[in-house]
Amino acid sequence: MTVTEPQLRACGALPDTCTERVSRICLTCGTSDGSAEAWRSGDNCCAACGNEPYQYRDECALCRGISVMPSGAGARRCVALDVYRATGRVAFPDKVPDQGRKTPDERRDSKKPRDHKTPDDPGPAFPPALAAIGRLISTTWQHYKRSLYRYAAIEGRSNRKELVSFVVWQAFGFVVMGALGWTPLFLAATLLPTWAVAVRRLHDIGQTGKWLWMLIFWPVAVVVLPWMLLWPGTTGRNSYGAPTA
Repeated sequence: MTVTEPQLRACGALPDTCTERVSRICLTCGTSDGSAEAWRSGDNCCAACGNEPYQYRDECALCRGISVMPSGAGARRCVALDVYRATGRVAFPDKVPDQGRKTPDERRDSKKPRDHKTPDDPGPAFPPALAAIGRLISTTWQHYKRSLYRYAAIEGRSNRKELVSFVVWQAFGFVVMGALGWTPLFLAATLLPTWAVAVRRLHDIGQTGKWLWMLIFWPVAVVVLPWMLLWPGTTGRNSYGAPTA
């Protein structure tokens, strides 16, 4: 909490008039007699060097500001405020309000965890290219998981996104399992999901899954089947159901 100048004046840390003892300093010899009463009476001469009258200054013993001559009933205008504005030094530091004291709102805010995120906080920002790659990986992985969950479902349809995602992640799994020497096990585990997604992809273009029997004549199948599997699906519902999202 920052203490403002009006608050410092209100609490007496920056007084308008000198309330502390005023030291009278000789401008000739520099002697400080501690009070105006120590000067010679009548001619206001220094008791040490006897300088000419009025060759002195009055200084606040606390804020060290030069006190202005009294106007009226002996009140001296304190220059503590001028000193504070020039140097930032407070005349009466013990009267400054406790800056460590927090308001109820500040105490409630301080109890919140440092890593607390508001609903509008997007979190750490990533470069657009990395963010796009992350979204692509996440999307293809979701399609691949959906195909694995429907490992034996030949009803319905699968769009090209699902097929391409399945092929990409199958290739990645083939590389990893090949490095571990588990290729036969991986192919056996994913044979049924691969067959099911191919059937649903044929359904998406309005064809029956019996076209997969073409694999018996593999020289023809390797040319025709990829073309069929990548063909755009029919618009709207067909005999196998509604298109997938």
